[in-house]
Amino acid sequence: MPVENLQSNIDGAFGLIQQNQMTEASVLCKKLSDTMGPNPLVSFLFAAIDLKNGELVSAIEHLKTAIRLDPAVTEYHLTLANTQKSLGNYEDAIEHYEYALKLSPSNVDILNNYGLALKEKKRYPDAIKTFQNALDEDPNLVPTRLNLAKLLRELGQKQNAIDCLNGFDSEVAATFAVTKASYQLPVIPESIQDMKQSRADYEREVMALSDIHCEINEELLLYVGTNFFAAYQGVDDKIFQEIIASFYLRNCFSLNYVAPNLGAGPVERIKIGFISSNFYNHTVGKLFRGLIANLNRELFDVTVFSSGPTSDEIGNFIKNNSDHNVTLVRDLNSARETIGKRELNILFYADIGMDAFTYFLAFSRLAPVQCVGWGHGVTTGIPTIDYFISNIDMEETDAYRAESHYTEKLIRLSLPPFYLYPVQKYDPREMPDLFFAESRTLYCCPQSLFKIHPEFDPLLIEILRQDESGVAVFIETWPGWSDILMTRWRRIDEKAAQRIHFLPKLDQNSFLALLKHADVILDSIFFCGGITSVEALAFGKPIV
Repeated sequence: MPVENLQSNIDGAFGLIQQNQMTEASVLCKKLSDTMGPNPLVSFLFAAIDLKNGELVSAIEHLKTAIRLDPAVTEYHLTLANTQKSLGNYEDAIEHYEYALKLSPSNVDILNNYGLALKEKKRYPDAIKTFQNALDEDPNLVPTRLNLAKLLRELGQKQNAIDCLNGFDSEVAATFAVTKASYQLPVIPESIQDMKQSRADYEREVMALSDIHCEINEELLLYVGTNFFAAYQGVDDKIFQEIIASFYLRNCFSLNYVAPNLGAGPVERIKIGFISSNFYNHTVGKLFRGLIANLNRELFDVTVFSSGPTSDEIGNFIKNNSDHNVTLVRDLNSARETIGKRELNILFYADIGMDAFTYFLAFSRLAPVQCVGWGHGVTTGIPTIDYFISNIDMEETDAYRAESHYTEKLIRLSLPPFYLYPVQKYDPREMPDLFFAESRTLYCCPQSLFKIHPEFDPLLIEILRQDESGVAVFIETWPGWSDILMTRWRRIDEKAAQRIHFLPKLDQNSFLALLKHADVILDSIFFCGGITSVEALAFGKPIV
């Protein structure tokens, strides 16, 4: 085959891949492979086809072949590193990001993804330095600046995170006004006074959103994040959620999308879609898998829309127990069109407010009836969400007061809106080390540390004061969070605080073993336990 024809066929294969014509691309690549023999570019083409088809393991082998044949190509190392990162193989990803950086030390895409991999391996100082190196190359890198600000905030460096956000130029700064307002709230407040002052700052900045008129580029919205931590303040968020939603609708007109053929024609079965980024081994996946699997198929045709990982046991269960399963590309316009073409009667968001992708999708009218579940227990403020599905025992007794907290119509069912399965068995040999609890009463609070409101502190300390043989255990999340909490508790009673312990982050088996071993489960206040409480009750543990 002449050289010019080889190059033409290689270019043609790349074009077919970009047009999603995978069968034709595979045939052409096989022809090239037969003609050229081992070739790094052809191996890379095969990897690109595998990546498009979601065959990541096969893609990795082709990429390794390409690198073996020509180790001096940045793109080969970068693609392999990104693929390994997507599979959670962070050590392998870091190795190839470092190879790629030796070849292209100023490549900001490599630096950004390398920083994310370092963060996953808890190499936080290295991740911060890497993100900063990327910003030194280009201060206006939106994803990198957001990644750095988020990491700083999670590490408890609130002011540094806000200063990082202030580095945006004026053209994009308004897009992240909600993010900046949300960052006023500390993940773990240092005191009740700190929480009150931070909340006042947050509310002031949210109210100021009403005066901001700008043009938001929809493509930047998926970097925005959500005001997730606002729900854990013990405050009615309704008015602030409405103001935030109004800010986005006013300044990003494309969010007002309405699907064509809404509710087109009569149907034999009600077409219902469930959507989340968390349909895997996650609280949301555990809560909603049974509802998806057990809806009456004589009445309902069930489609599941996923935009996150789905390859674990729960993700596969959900896929296997839906009538139709659709993986959404994390692109708002593409996702809106994909969902709209299904001509659903009902679209059920399992959670809104945990992920920017589903939050901003919810602004569109994609079904005649749109509702949200209890995956994230706060009103959305979004006018296109019609119903909030809850339970009478999860809300205030007075119906009017309960409904006053929601922009949606509140539906209070007589039973919880879930179908739960028995808690999985665990291996008792994987019990976490509880040497400090031997012959003592073990009080376990298994909730995420951001739920530990300062008003919980005196309750915890008083329990330990009254039970001098008692010890309390919490589960660590991010470095520094436990230090802030311990400072709060020592301030109340140094002696009692000495009997409070933190375990490192646990896998599912060790977590269940801890619940089984605990004598009493302490629930957090204002924002209480969900699936963790179900798991504790399954072991017959009292929850206080």
